[in-house]
Amino acid sequence: MPNPAHALAFIVMGLAILAILRADHRRKISELDRYRESLESRLSDSEHRFTVLVEQSLAGIYILDDDHFVYANPKLAEMWGVASAESLTGRTIMDFVLPEDRPAVRENIRKRLSGEVLSVHYRLRIRRPEGEIRSIEVHGSRAEFDGKPAIIGTMLDVTDRLGYEAALLESEERYAVAVRGSNDGIWDWNVRTGQIHFSDRCKEMLGYPEGELDNYIDEWTSRIHPDDHDRVVAAIGENVSGRAPLIEVEYRLRHKDGGYRWVLARGICLLGEDGNPNRIAGSLTDLTERKRLEEQLLHAQKMEAVGRLAGGVAHDFNNLLTAILGYCELLLSRLDAHDPIRHDVEEIDKAGERAASLTKQLLAFSRRQILTPKVLNLNDVVRSMDQMLQRLIGEDVELETRTQPGIPNVKIDPGQLGQVLVNLVVNARDAMPGGGRLVIETSVVTESERSLSDEAGIEMPLPAVLLCVSDTGTGMTDATRARIFEPFFTTKEKGKGTGLGLSTSYGIVRQSGGEILVESSLGNGSSFRLYFPAVPDPAGAEVTAQASDGKPAAGETLLVVEDEEGVRRLVRETLEREGYRVLVASDGAEGVEVANRFPGEIRLVLTDIVMPRMSGIEMADRLESIRPDIKVVLMSGYSPESVAQQGALGKRREYLQKPFRPEALVRRIREAMKGDASG
Repeated sequence: MPNPAHALAFIVMGLAILAILRADHRRKISELDRYRESLESRLSDSEHRFTVLVEQSLAGIYILDDDHFVYANPKLAEMWGVASAESLTGRTIMDFVLPEDRPAVRENIRKRLSGEVLSVHYRLRIRRPEGEIRSIEVHGSRAEFDGKPAIIGTMLDVTDRLGYEAALLESEERYAVAVRGSNDGIWDWNVRTGQIHFSDRCKEMLGYPEGELDNYIDEWTSRIHPDDHDRVVAAIGENVSGRAPLIEVEYRLRHKDGGYRWVLARGICLLGEDGNPNRIAGSLTDLTERKRLEEQLLHAQKMEAVGRLAGGVAHDFNNLLTAILGYCELLLSRLDAHDPIRHDVEEIDKAGERAASLTKQLLAFSRRQILTPKVLNLNDVVRSMDQMLQRLIGEDVELETRTQPGIPNVKIDPGQLGQVLVNLVVNARDAMPGGGRLVIETSVVTESERSLSDEAGIEMPLPAVLLCVSDTGTGMTDATRARIFEPFFTTKEKGKGTGLGLSTSYGIVRQSGGEILVESSLGNGSSFRLYFPAVPDPAGAEVTAQASDGKPAAGETLLVVEDEEGVRRLVRETLEREGYRVLVASDGAEGVEVANRFPGEIRLVLTDIVMPRMSGIEMADRLESIRPDIKVVLMSGYSPESVAQQGALGKRREYLQKPFRPEALVRRIREAMKGDASG
């Protein structure tokens, strides 16, 4: 039998253990109660935070069951223009979506609910109850709600953002169009990093496509012309320091072909928060063509000014030469062939002739000489001068002539054309002191020639014929080529050139309606290309009047009007020796007074054109109105083109070019007295 004491001890022990277990159970239940209360509190806080987060969210939050709202937060209600979130619950999203967007919305909902896609991001448009249309950006994912598939996500109103983006895009498009339209390049230099962004147009200016130029400032500064570098750096420094509000500087940049292009850089410095330069941005304008045109304009203005000066000097000098040569001829007519002073007078006469030749060159340059244009063919001129030109250049220069058959005729003074050709050939010979090759060729102007003239900026007369003189000589620098047509400019040694040959050729070509283009580089010879307007037929050639042997009637009265006393005295003496009665006046106004006072007939008036108080042309007009039968001979050191254009050389008027000799004066007077001038 079991021991009662043991049984009792066992029972007591069991009761003690049971008491301990019960106390521990109560403790654990208490801990569980506290933990449950903590969880409930935390859950309540979490739910509160979630509710606050959802209810106060700046994004619209929604749950869709099919296309119906199961839940919407207040922001979504505000976004969609309804009174409260509850008023959206149960409504279909299609009530708000624009009809044209509904198919896409249905497809997106279907794909998510079917599990074809788990999430989607797209944009739709809604019409709010008051009629306003808004753009909504939708983010949604597939989820389970109440045991069924649903869509949960957010919505954002992006209407304003899209408006800003559209406005920005429009602004950028306007900016891009403006930049393209202005043909300017854009640059943006990060001063701190040294990186610089150049637009495609900037690189195009220098002959590079996108990607061939490094976007670093050193790449750009290395292309600045050495003579411009310090000036550009100084301009940037002035802007960065604040002394100049803008950068505006013209300089040259090296092109891909090795040449330089003129550009105008404009820019502004942008400072960082620390007050130091951060960026410099601006534009780049290609000035190369404008610079070329400016140089051409300045050159043309300079040539015009020099031409006016040369013409004026030649005019005044011709008056002096008229007296010098005239009195030399009169003096020689009185001296015996063996007179000891005859040689001295002949030398004076020769010097006067050389001076007269120089004044003719000056007049040719200034385009104020008398021309007698004839219709001719350049091939005939080149062939007729071939042997003479060969003797002119010597045996060490090979002469080749190339004439294109069937070229059109041109209209030009043949003597002046010969002078032009001789001047060019002599110039080429001097450029080949060790011998070489000279080519003279004629041709009809082609499209390539037109392109060449367009690039050079000259106006091609069309249709046109080309006369080209090319040599293999020393060539010219750009600086020399820019000045070769200036009178008295020469690169030859002192005493070996007057500097008038090319300037004379220039004047003759231009006065004949043509253009002249020069291509040359140092060491590669030169090519002079003369373009003359073509004429359709040989009609219109000038006919030279034949000299008359008629003698003056005894006592015929002439009126001589000349402001230069020496010329006036020479003319009077010469004409009186021929038996004429001569009245004289020092200007046009006095000439009218003398004619009005003289009671008898005045057969002819010989008058200078340019005089003080009243010109010879105006005086001649007045005398012809009161003495209809009077003949007129105009004389001058030059004949401005405007004289002929204004009809000054009418049917009763002849022209006498200064300087003239007494014999030429008498012959022209007799021609005019014999009958009407031919013009």
